[in-house]
Amino acid sequence: MSRQITGAGVFSLAVASALLGVLGGILIGHARGAVPPLSPRYTQRQELLQHMKADPSQPWPRSIGHVVLAWPGSRLDQKGYLEPGGSFSPGVGSFGILIQAGNFISSTIPLKQIKQSMDSGLGITTESPYYSADWTVESPRSFLLKLQARMGLPLSLLLRSDGPAGGPLSSITWDKGVVLVNGILAN
Repeated sequence: MSRQITGAGVFSLAVASALLGVLGGILIGHARGAVPPLSPRYTQRQELLQHMKADPSQPWPRSIGHVVLAWPGSRLDQKGYLEPGGSFSPGVGSFGILIQAGNFISSTIPLKQIKQSMDSGLGITTESPYYSADWTVESPRSFLLKLQARMGLPLSLLLRSDGPAGGPLSSITWDKGVVLVNGILAN
């Protein structure tokens, strides 16, 4: 199921092992065409590069300019990763969250149209002509996204395997307000 909103939105993300909790948020599964299976010796990065080569028209991760968002003293598995434009992974090997405003996607907006700055707390604010996004760390494995549309564009979040620190994402299920990510309850 996918939903869209317009205007402002606040999204709370609580992450525990590759789980995503979305309170008042939006999920859109972003599927790709089939790519030949890889040998088990391939890493997630190698698999992503093969997909990128097979279909360069997709909004792939930038793979540059990563900023770590984390609670002070937190473990590696509790750190989030942000790319220019506001694309985010809530942990190493988790998944990617992209922002879509109308036809504009966070991973494809030209870098010269993006400004990022630290906020007064533990967060990064991203400004683009199409939206403003503020990702903040609330506690270990807990992130808050404040998202504001510009120019009246509808906002969506794209949830997918690849992202700044993405990993396998085999399923997203939304049923009667309950979200399952990879078959595990997200709350």
